Amino acid sequence: MNKLLQSFGIGMIIFGCLYTYNIIAKEKNMNILKNKPVYQLSLRAFGIEYLVQINGVVIHKGEFISGQLSTTLPINHWMRSGTNSIGIYVFPENQGEAINKHASITITLMVSDKDKPDVEHAVADISFSGKYLSDDKTVINSSPSGKFSSDHDFSASTAGDIEVYDITKKNVSAYAGALIFTRKINIPSSLPLWAFFESDDLPDYDPMSDEEYYKHLDVLLVEYMKVQNALESGDVEAVTPLFAERNKELDAAFYLEPGTMENKIRTALQGATDKNEYELVNLTRKSVAFTVEDNKKLARLTRPGEKSAIALNFKKGRGAERYSLIFRLKNGKWILTR
Repeated sequence: MNKLLQSFGIGMIIFGCLYTYNIIAKEKNMNILKNKPVYQLSLRAFGIEYLVQINGVVIHKGEFISGQLSTTLPINHWMRSGTNSIGIYVFPENQGEAINKHASITITLMVSDKDKPDVEHAVADISFSGKYLSDDKTVINSSPSGKFSSDHDFSASTAGDIEVYDITKKNVSAYAGALIFTRKINIPSSLPLWAFFESDDLPDYDPMSDEEYYKHLDVLLVEYMKVQNALESGDVEAVTPLFAERNKELDAAFYLEPGTMENKIRTALQGATDKNEYELVNLTRKSVAFTVEDNKKLARLTRPGEKSAIALNFKKGRGAERYSLIFRLKNGKWILTR
């Protein structure tokens, strides 16, 4: 009997070890794209003016810099499951000149699991170097194209679920000497489809007559004035519903408790109503213009220099607080989405 119990006990220990091993193995092999993927864009730049894009939306601008810049940008709220694109505009210091041959910039799409942030994987990059301009090989040091497997540490695989396409290059007609490099990446994930991807395409406002242009602008300006008037009157609660889609999607994008972003924007707006600290800059139709993203899905009203339309000057000291509001158009209605 004792031998039988001992054998039974040993068997249970072995079973327990195998069960534990299987759990660990499953956790280790869990596909992060199907769990809670966290996308970031790693950026390194030197001696160049640039714009960084995700899916045709400018998410970061860099003025001409003489030193090294290194930063990381969260981008879940711009990504989708399926085909995405990353891109960089690079500019010479002055229009019509050649780009600095010492200039360089690299953007890298990174992904990790929310529950394991220290384990990051590089998916693809665009690496530009000015020293290869004369040979037209400015992105020769970029990561390779092809298929890669998220189930096997994002290594190259002909059966991989991720496909990285070749980098395309275009001249920027509006600014002589500038270039744009774009790369498509097909990467499936558990992210929901953000509403702006299915919004109406925006018209080309530039060739419109002044009358038609301002007719369109006035409609969007009404939405901006809701925020402007709320900051002027101090009635923040009246304008909080305007941010509903933005708040809901940002909560989902970064795995936050529902209501987190609503509380943050409410606190920020309430702080901005402090007339001892801030002076609200006047907002009129003549002080702003349309800025439309390359994807033709999103628009903003901006002041000269593409600065945010909603602005508050500090009363003590120099500087200003700005609110960037990004809208999409659906069935003729402007909706604040970012």
